[in-house]
Amino acid sequence: MRHLIAMGYAPLVVSNLPLTEGGRASLLPLVWQLAERRNFGFDIGGYRAAILWLGQRLAGLERLVLTNDSIWFPTGDRPDWLSVAARIDSSHAPSLIGAVPGISDGRSRDGSFRPDQGAGDFHYCSFALSFGPAILRDADFLPFWRRLRLTDRKVEIVQRGEVATSQWAIRRGHDHASTWDPGVLPQQLMALRDSQLRSLVSELVIPEDAGLRAARDAFLADRAASSDAGAVLRLVLDVIARTGAAYALPCWTMRAEGLGFIKKSPLRLDATGRAATLRALESEPELLAEAEKIRLRE
Repeated sequence: MRHLIAMGYAPLVVSNLPLTEGGRASLLPLVWQLAERRNFGFDIGGYRAAILWLGQRLAGLERLVLTNDSIWFPTGDRPDWLSVAARIDSSHAPSLIGAVPGISDGRSRDGSFRPDQGAGDFHYCSFALSFGPAILRDADFLPFWRRLRLTDRKVEIVQRGEVATSQWAIRRGHDHASTWDPGVLPQQLMALRDSQLRSLVSELVIPEDAGLRAARDAFLADRAASSDAGAVLRLVLDVIARTGAAYALPCWTMRAEGLGFIKKSPLRLDATGRAATLRALESEPELLAEAEKIRLRE
């Protein structure tokens, strides 16, 4: 909240769970409006409630940011996604700015990390979205959110909400941009020393793919493979492609310019991912203390 305020935003907070009295009291000095609702529809449900509440006020806004508590930001020593979005906004003001672009498998059709913007599943991740005046004044923006049918099925809400929001903006002819270009990742990794690259393998976070976790562990146990820099690079890129840049390397994303965030879910999904996330936060004592309170899922 303090970071949003410092960036010039008036926070409208929608809580998908009932707040405690202490939680509500700590939030109220930092928000413009505070709402509580039933936990239905994940982050998209909260966004929809906020946008429908704003209604006709949307057209008068300079910019609307949608973000949620699945990430901590800012982190690291580089400008975070919101700071870079402000810089992009001041230079050529795209209507939609997202932190992380992607398609369903993390790669474009040519196998690179530069997603095909013409693909039907191209989108920006819903935890970091920024909309400019052209979208906010689009006559179909509010109706789009009214038409959106919520569900508690994760895959369906990603398609109906996360993917559909970006696809709606693209079909309406709105320009869009990302604060971080995943296409630079292979070149950045190839520039690392072999020892630096190998150290990334043990930092890979794979929260919900047991088979991929087993492949990583087998690779680490194979001395011949893990000493081959080319094989290491292929493994790291494959894991990032299949897991997602937002999750796979917290030690990287929290310090990369245009990202500057860290995902919370690995703290409760996977013991290895939890350990890697805690290591990544060692230079952020306040966040580390908060992260240590998030336990693994039973």
